[in-house]
Parts: sequence; C-alpha cells; structure tokens
Amino acid sequence: MASFQTKTNADGSKSYVARIKYTHRGKQHTETRSFKAAIYKKKDAEAWARNREMEIEQGQVHHKVHSQVSLANLTQRYIDEFEEHAEWSKTKANDLRHLMTYDIANRPLLQLRSQDFIDHIQLRRATGITPGTALNDLIWWRIIYRMALSVWQVPASLDHIEAALMVCRAHKLVGRPDQRERRPTMEELDLILTESADRDGRQELPMVDIILFQVFSARRISETCRVVWADYNKEKKTLIVRDMKDPRKRKGNHVTTTLTDEAIRIIERQPRSDTEPRIFPYVSKSASSNFARTCGMVGIDDLHLHDLRHEAASWLFELGMNIPQVSKITGHKSWQNMQRYVHMEGAEPMNKYKNWKWLRTNRPARLQIVK
Repeated sequence: MASFQTKTNADGSKSYVARIKYTHRGKQHTETRSFKAAIYKKKDAEAWARNREMEIEQGQVHHKVHSQVSLANLTQRYIDEFEEHAEWSKTKANDLRHLMTYDIANRPLLQLRSQDFIDHIQLRRATGITPGTALNDLIWWRIIYRMALSVWQVPASLDHIEAALMVCRAHKLVGRPDQRERRPTMEELDLILTESADRDGRQELPMVDIILFQVFSARRISETCRVVWADYNKEKKTLIVRDMKDPRKRKGNHVTTTLTDEAIRIIERQPRSDTEPRIFPYVSKSASSNFARTCGMVGIDDLHLHDLRHEAASWLFELGMNIPQVSKITGHKSWQNMQRYVHMEGAEPMNKYKNWKWLRTNRPARLQIVK
C-alpha cells in the first residue's frame, strides 16, 4: 500500500515522498523514494509507487510458481534440453546425473542458501574425495543457476553459489586438481616392457607396441585406439587425430600431428587388414587396465598409462625442440595447456632413448581385433 507526503528540505526546497509497504516471506518491508518538487510533480511519485507495487506483486507470483522447483528438476531440464545438441563428454553427463542423487538436489531451489552448499561440500570431502572433485559440484550447479536465471526465468540467486565457492576456496575445501608430475624411470619402463613382452604371446593386446607408441607419439590412449591407416602419411610423417579432445569443441576437432621417427617405426610394424581401418584396433580401457595390472605385478606404484603422454612431451623438450615443434606432435594449442605435461630432467638437450634396446628390437605385431 502506498502513501505520499510533501516535505520541506533543509535548504527550504520541497520534495514529494512516496512510501510503499508490503509483506514478503512473512516479513514487513518498506520502500521510500523522494522526488524534488523543482524537477518532478506529485504524479511522478504516484506513478513510481504504482509501478513498484506491480513489480513486487509480479515477483511474488513468479516466486510462488517456482517455489517447489528443486535443483534436481532444473538439472534434469538442463540435461534434456542440451545434452544431445551440445555433444557433451561422458564425464559431464555422468557428473550431472550423479549430482541429482544428493539430498541437497531434492530441496526447493529457492530455499537453498550458501550454507547449504558449504554443508554439502563438507559432507562430500568427508567421504575422501579430492578438492578438485568437490569443486566440480559447485561449478556444475553454478551453470544450472545461470540457466535458471537467464533462460528459464527462475528467480534463483546466484549469490548463494558464489558465496559458497568463496568460502570453500578460502578453507581449502575445493580447489583445482593437483597436476601430476609423474614420469616413469628407464628402470620402470624396462620392468613393464619385459613383463608385457613375456605376456604378449598369451594375450590379445600387444602391450609392448602400445606402450612404446604412447611414449613416442604423445597420444592419449583413446586416440591411439582410434587412429586409422587412411589418416597416416609415412612420407610426410603425419597422422590425423580426429575429434581430438577439446573442451570447446567435442566433435570435428581434427588435428594433423607430426610423428617422431620412433612412432613411425612402431606404426610400420603393425599388420594391416582389409576389414579393419584402425592402426591399433583395440579397446583403450582394456589397454589402461592391462598397464595398471602390469605395474602392480612388477611392484610399481602410482603410474598410469596417461603418464606416458607426460613422459613424451617432456622427452621432446629434452631433445631440444621448441614449443611450436612439440605442439605439432602433442596437438596442444597453447603453452599453458602443454606446460602441465612438461618436467625436464636436464637443461641441455639429450636423448635418453638413443640406442634403447626396446627400439632396436624388431617385434612382429599380431592383429588381434578387440571389439
């Protein structure tokens, strides 16, 4: 309800004062605005009060319409409307669906406050997850909140998410994932390759060649098991990697990479088949699991197959290559992205793999297509 009065200011001038009162969430609120009589007329004050009352009424109705919408409801809507067209990674889709299983996701969105998100993160950290994993929860929910505000017209307050992020970062509850610096030693590689060579004749995966290709190509294992003969050019020393991983472009990111002589040597000894277009026709997850089992068998801790990409990038710099040369092999688009993989062992150029026995061995590869 609006009320109006005319008041005299300290300098003797007059103003029209409009005052409106309303109830929101069970509490009384008052808004007041002054209009100098030298500039405005009383009808301007009346018009402001009338328009403001209308805005408040519409906002309360809008709030009531969405009062029972949960965070899970909006997350599912986000998935339904954008997953198919945006071509998300499996990780993003799985993360979003997993978020809907938590208690906080089933509570009305408009009732959630920053403390609720902080409590959720504390509970998650208590289960043993890393700060990086916990951070993902808030990052995904911030995206949902932004969609709710800008696209679906849900009056959600992004401030609650931002405040929770600020507090959780300050108390080290969330943070960027630690960057791995693990590189295999020559002794570790020799143990792994020796064990793999002993088992290659009894298993479907030719792990020696797969491991060596990872070291000398800097490819992700998913890329290794996807590249095809038609995209390989021995003369130009190139290999096209299709749909290379890129957070901004899930599909169609086809990158022509340069091959090292060592990588070419490994490709050339792979058998060809009229019915199989891939150079390494194997399942990437099987290769990763096999590598992990082998490490366990020979007593090597905390070494992943993906660490060999790290090893490859560092080795290329140790050879004396510059950033553009290395990026043509690894496929990185910026030094910032590449830097996390690089941990050189010395300042002077060197090739620790020169005359390495595993490169001198001309191993015949077998074609074992794993569906």
